[in-house]
Amino acid sequence: MVVVNDIVIIDRSVDSFVVDLWGLSGLTYVDMTLTARIFNQSSRTQYIKAVIVSPTDGTYTFDNGTSEVQLGAINPFWYSDFKLILRRNSIPSAGQVDTVTIRFESYKDDTYSTLVDSVTKTYTIEFEDFSAPVNYVVDILDEFDDGSAPNWSGGTVTDRASVRAGGYSYVLDAGDSNVTKTAVKTFDVPSGSKVVVLFYYAIRLDSKSSYTDWMYIKDYQVKLNDNILYQVDGYFRYSKPDLFEGWFQQGFDITQYAGTLGAQFSISAYFADEYAADKELFIDRFIVAHKP
Repeated sequence: MVVVNDIVIIDRSVDSFVVDLWGLSGLTYVDMTLTARIFNQSSRTQYIKAVIVSPTDGTYTFDNGTSEVQLGAINPFWYSDFKLILRRNSIPSAGQVDTVTIRFESYKDDTYSTLVDSVTKTYTIEFEDFSAPVNYVVDILDEFDDGSAPNWSGGTVTDRASVRAGGYSYVLDAGDSNVTKTAVKTFDVPSGSKVVVLFYYAIRLDSKSSYTDWMYIKDYQVKLNDNILYQVDGYFRYSKPDLFEGWFQQGFDITQYAGTLGAQFSISAYFADEYAADKELFIDRFIVAHKP
């Protein structure tokens, strides 16, 4: 019997998340990364496919432009972490809520012809423009553009990268060291019918050697106090040669922690390289918001 387990790790939150529409008005689509940890509890290799079950009108596809994507193999009695790029093929209005159902199918052959097992997962996606929110009240907005980082520790404010032209961000700079770095924001979690935290991050890996070898960031983890909101065991980003992929958005539903005083929200990762390199993780547009 093959068990395709429920997703246990996913960008933003387990099965529902909020997307900030700020800065997306000039785009024709928005990509969202889902991270699925899938277990193979059989004695033979299994091959996993993801299929969008609904909606069926083309509003959502994967980044290959279709409703199906072959994710790859899982060895016997093991698991794999797969990344899926879910694409909404138009920019929605602020306040809109979508539901998307994906079926994860397990096959016993690499031609994906003999289905063994499957499980479905439904995601609720809420879209909001937190610069002019429809359904939320913004409690904290840290953009660092005045050069300050109130109640942040572990990093520094920098003008080397920002989501806004000419702006600032908060950076974890590992230099050429092999080290774990952690940024911490301390705040009181507001009360409300729903509470969310969102932020943007970017990663720069820059070799300083004429011989470029692998540089990487691994064991990425986001926590609220001792509660893990998101983690990637092993490689989170790696590159050969240099890497700067731009900005990514990540967010979480933290309603269950509403009313917590002095909460510590942390973002940490292990930075490493085979040869000397600069390694940086930038954080920008940190938002805490609630629904009354």
